[in-house]
Amino acid sequence: MEKLFVSSSSFILPKNPAWDKINKNFDLNFKYADNYYNLLLSNENDATIICILFLKDFYDDKMLSDINEKKIDKINSGVLKLIQKKIKITKKPLIIALSSYFDSNIIETAFKNSLSEKIHLNFNLNFQKIQKKNKNLYLLDLNITFSNEGYKNIFDKRNYYLANCRLSMHGLETLVESLNSFLERIKYPPKKLLILDCDNTLWGGVVGEDGIASLDLGQDGIGRAFLDFQKTIKNLSKKGYLLAISSKNNERDVLEVFDKHQFMQIKIEDIVNFKINWQEKSQNIIQMSKELDLGLDSMVFWDDNPFERAKMRKKIPEITTIEPNEDVTYWSDQLKDLMEFSKFDVTKEDLKKTQQYKMRSKFIENKKTSSNEYEFLRSIELKTKNFNLNKSNISRASQMTQKTNQFNLRTKRYSENEIQKISKNKKNMIFLTQLEDIYGDHGIVGLLIAKELSKENLFIDTFLMSCRILGRSMETWMMAQLKNYAKKKKYKFILAEYIPSEKNQICSEFLKDHNFKLKKKDLKNEKIQTYCAEFKNINVSKSDVYN
Repeated sequence: MEKLFVSSSSFILPKNPAWDKINKNFDLNFKYADNYYNLLLSNENDATIICILFLKDFYDDKMLSDINEKKIDKINSGVLKLIQKKIKITKKPLIIALSSYFDSNIIETAFKNSLSEKIHLNFNLNFQKIQKKNKNLYLLDLNITFSNEGYKNIFDKRNYYLANCRLSMHGLETLVESLNSFLERIKYPPKKLLILDCDNTLWGGVVGEDGIASLDLGQDGIGRAFLDFQKTIKNLSKKGYLLAISSKNNERDVLEVFDKHQFMQIKIEDIVNFKINWQEKSQNIIQMSKELDLGLDSMVFWDDNPFERAKMRKKIPEITTIEPNEDVTYWSDQLKDLMEFSKFDVTKEDLKKTQQYKMRSKFIENKKTSSNEYEFLRSIELKTKNFNLNKSNISRASQMTQKTNQFNLRTKRYSENEIQKISKNKKNMIFLTQLEDIYGDHGIVGLLIAKELSKENLFIDTFLMSCRILGRSMETWMMAQLKNYAKKKKYKFILAEYIPSEKNQICSEFLKDHNFKLKKKDLKNEKIQTYCAEFKNINVSKSDVYN
């Protein structure tokens, strides 16, 4: 279990049951519970670190009575220098959870910024300068979470004077909940696909009975709530999340609403897959999963009907089934707040997702009708391009290691900072692959990392491809590039490792198919298989579909 150190600038009640939520997934350690500076100065560099900072702990009342910009900068810089020193030597995530709440007087702040705003702004601006150079440094702004709950409910003066804990019990639970969500997003990728019902979900009313003109969707009353919900869905699509429809309707009726209703925010081109019929939604979604080549656990299901939600939870428990608020006016905010659709960064690749998965569906459909796979692949004009790692694509490289599960030999997850360190070693090789064919530009879809073990041996550390381009023999083309690299650098053998997971069974025969021989199984974990091949014997004959 991964080790996690938590510390704070004041006491955080480490024995409180609230921490159990995080303790389930991490080896939680409070060795430096209220000594954040000792943790930042420690040699604990192989564990995730959380430092909870209450800026009020650094400013006493006497100091605040005579504060100015220079003093604020001096006090904040002391903490920031410790953070900067630590982030230079740790490979793991360093999370700074920051609260800059100070008691404020609404009269005194009528013509000037409050102290908390000045102190918070100074800290944030200087923190961002450090963060730009260190992608494993995160800032969790507790002001957002705490203000939503109400500061009077979060902080407790009695706890502070009795136990040096600034938080109430509710405040501590809120803090832990925020940290847990943050840790889950670092550890696991967000969901990919939002599956939506239509009647009384995208609009109010039943189109088959009420007709387009009578649907609640517009600028007045409850229709405005459905309109805003659609706008939020549209914004998700713009960030790279995929949209699908699973609805029990006549298809013609639904498509007519998409095509003709003046207030529809979501358009047909925004949807990657339609399943509009009278079959069970679970059956439709399983078929959808196959057509898009997406795992069921990467999907979120939103339906107003409690009966449909109950059936989905029972038949496909892997899918995240949302329990919508009973009042549709809260749906837009509920969707915005879903952690399943939250990410730290939006890459250029994310913005192309809808079009790319539509291309995937068209490719599968055409491939099914072809009698000769080789000739079909030759006909779609496959073109590839290799890229060395640089500032513009390192985010995509890290994202692929975090999100790619099916075709991923070892399922090693790397942060941007870790990939950057790998690339600095001249004995390592990293390249990314972009793919294009008659269906369009698929973007960067492959990543290969190889490391020198000795003058004769090269080891495949990472070999992965995006699931949406499977079936094009690109894995063989990538292996051919590695073979050429080994020849150029005069390596004799290429070693590889297959670590089975719940999702990467598709890789189980990959190495054998390319003439790698099983060398041994790991004594500690028999599932781990080590393979070896003399580079000149590696079979890359299928790569000629790219010539």
